[in-house]
Amino acid sequence: MTTKQAIHEIVERLSEEEAEQLLAYLRDEEPEEYPEELLERIAQAKAEIARGDFVTQEEFERKYMR
Repeated sequence: MTTKQAIHEIVERLSEEEAEQLLAYLRDEEPEEYPEELLERIAQAKAEIARGDFVTQEEFERKYMR
């Protein structure tokens, strides 16, 4: 069996939703929409960074990697 034949067999077993997800991954596309909760968490993280409310990797390692 060739590599392409093996891929065709796998694709034939996928649901339509799984095929859509695989195609988006192969095309390196971003999801059409992100969950609202994720967008809120990203906005909160950006606000924390803007306020300077973060630690550097060095600070983290000094505190937690002993």
